[in-house]
Amino acid sequence: MLKKWSVLAEKDLIKDEWLHLSRHRCLKSDGSIVDPYYIINGRDWVNVMPVTRTGHAYLIREYRHGFGEILTGLPGGLIDDGESCMTAAARELWEETGLTACAPLLLTGKMVVNPSTHSNMGYSVLALVSDPQEPVFESPESGIEVVRYSVTELVDIVLSGTELLSGYDAASILRGAFSLRKFPGIDSTSCPS
Repeated sequence: MLKKWSVLAEKDLIKDEWLHLSRHRCLKSDGSIVDPYYIINGRDWVNVMPVTRTGHAYLIREYRHGFGEILTGLPGGLIDDGESCMTAAARELWEETGLTACAPLLLTGKMVVNPSTHSNMGYSVLALVSDPQEPVFESPESGIEVVRYSVTELVDIVLSGTELLSGYDAASILRGAFSLRKFPGIDSTSCPS
């Protein structure tokens, strides 16, 4: 029978507004000791897939220093203390794309983003947005470019791997695409069957 490990000792190595890294000494159920085991404790994340009634999704492109590349992904970020994931999703959507939802946001799921080293959760949200009167090419935040895809193209990108996406974004895109049928009036050709 599987059992959780026991934490024998814990020491904070770094604790600031962006990173809380701790070192654990753990006892496994077989009696062996794991030392050190590093845990990154952080705030939960949210990302949001903004989709129009015509079946287009808006994503962002930005430089991701941890990976060292410019990547495409969903608007999103950390959930502030005391903030709900839905409030954070609406805030991140506006900050990174200048878009606002025209219907209630839909939580499509939550996931453990990296359970081997991180203690936080990621929330996936779908937002129905109006087609902008003018194309949105530049984010209100500097260093972010807003890009548009049809949902069908986006699902093809996730399934083919033709563009590098985070696993969290890829899962959220698929969840969003399959959840579109919950919004009446969405172009049905954009929904996976």
